[in-house]
Amino acid sequence: MPGARAIPTELKSGIVTEWDAKAYGLSTKVLRRAGFRQLHRSIYIWPEVEVTPQLQYDAAQLTMAWTALASHQTAAQLHGLPVPDPSVPHFWFPERDKGIDTSGLRAHWFKTGEVPRYRMIDGRRVTSIGKTFIDLATELCLFDLVAFADAAIKRPEVTIDELRELSLERGRRHIRKARQAVDLVRPRVDSPPETHLRLLLHFAGLPEPKTGTAGLDAEGEWIATPDLSFPEVRLAIEYDGEHHLRQRKQWTRDVDRNAEYVENGWTVVVVIADHLYRRPQLILDRIHGHLRRLGHPSTPRVLAGEWERYLNEVRLQ
Repeated sequence: MPGARAIPTELKSGIVTEWDAKAYGLSTKVLRRAGFRQLHRSIYIWPEVEVTPQLQYDAAQLTMAWTALASHQTAAQLHGLPVPDPSVPHFWFPERDKGIDTSGLRAHWFKTGEVPRYRMIDGRRVTSIGKTFIDLATELCLFDLVAFADAAIKRPEVTIDELRELSLERGRRHIRKARQAVDLVRPRVDSPPETHLRLLLHFAGLPEPKTGTAGLDAEGEWIATPDLSFPEVRLAIEYDGEHHLRQRKQWTRDVDRNAEYVENGWTVVVVIADHLYRRPQLILDRIHGHLRRLGHPSTPRVLAGEWERYLNEVRLQ
């Protein structure tokens, strides 16, 4: 029997079943010893192969019932919408198939005749974005659920009204979370951290900032479009992700942008991931202080503490 090093090149480029291995005279023991990763049941991949949502779906499709649908986080990823990575792929299966081996998958069951709404994406069956939103209410914390919906409504086929109508359905687990999330969805949001930052301010009791609204100078000319802003008092809040620091051109643009804000009478607060997820009180105190100094009429005297229980649920990537 070939040793762990004698793995054919053909088995190092994609999905490998136990039957594929046997065709080359290899046992599953040899596959494991060579470092192959077991996705589920009899499905393996070479450790250097990237595990994408598409690959996970295709691997599961080799052994699962043909009526299965990618769902929850797996569906979100196949739609190209932001969610934390699931530990295992999620699928809806018809109840009549209960008893099939779904090891390595997260199985959800639908009644016969009640097939969830879905669409085809590159030949893969995936629950619709609206259905995925309702499903995700059982899996995600509130901040991540709103981040998903903020991104979803940027698609032409999805509206806040549709998500709100779906969330009115009774009897589903965590449906109240879905309703709460819909009320917190806003347009023109570019990333989950921007959503998390906005919700941090909301649950601290601060006035609601504008999202994706142009920042203007005294003559009404465009300066930049801040992530969040209070244009009535000329306060801009920018979330700078890691790419802002890694990419020299982006970093230069950020510096020039912030200088132009200041030259035109704006106050700028720059937030990075370390601030948002590890030192949120610092950000809240800073923004609260600026709002009071600038005389925003809706600024509370004391911050609320409700944000803590929600932000603490966010799983850092």
